[in-house]
Amino acid sequence: MVKLAKTCSRVVLFSLIAYFAAVLVLGLIPRNASFRPYSGNDGVEIFVRSNGVHTDLVFPIQHPLFDWRTQPLWAAFQPDPSHTHISVGWGSRELYLNTPTWADLTPQIAFVSLSGLGQSLMHVELLPTPAPDANTVRLSLSPSQYRQLVAYALGAFASPTSHAIRGYTPTDVFFPAKGWYHLFNPCNEWTRRGLTHIGVRTPIWSPFDPFLFWHLR
Repeated sequence: MVKLAKTCSRVVLFSLIAYFAAVLVLGLIPRNASFRPYSGNDGVEIFVRSNGVHTDLVFPIQHPLFDWRTQPLWAAFQPDPSHTHISVGWGSRELYLNTPTWADLTPQIAFVSLSGLGQSLMHVELLPTPAPDANTVRLSLSPSQYRQLVAYALGAFASPTSHAIRGYTPTDVFFPAKGWYHLFNPCNEWTRRGLTHIGVRTPIWSPFDPFLFWHLR
């Protein structure tokens, strides 16, 4: 038993070292290295923001190219004039609903989320115009890039008419999502893939937000 325990401990330790080594190496290598922010007069400004762990894509609510108020999900909100932007993120149902703070994280919740056994949710929030800071990056996209990114975000919802789940505050709501959250496909990877898809400079893999933000700045 002692020998087995030592072997298991070594396997776990080696796996953790390999995982974080991959995070470091793949986080430093860029995709779309030649990307430059769009400078045309018809560019669209979006934001990528982080709460220190989880990243979201932030779009203007109203824009000639797309108006989020036309979507069924809009019925779940009670907006006011201060809401100019909509934040959209993908993540683990277990983590979203059962860990409003990191103090609420339990081994069971972590296992279900990281193993891929749990479901995923979209987190949608209305907010005022973001200001660029340490946790918020502003990007200028071409009309084509913007349309593609909106389509990417909408495509992650399980259904346009899915039942809304109450969020943390009156301004945010959860919706069922497509895909499976796990150790190699966490929330920040969803954000990274969307940006990579439209040609924005990103790392090859970014389960954590620091490397993603390092490439975006």
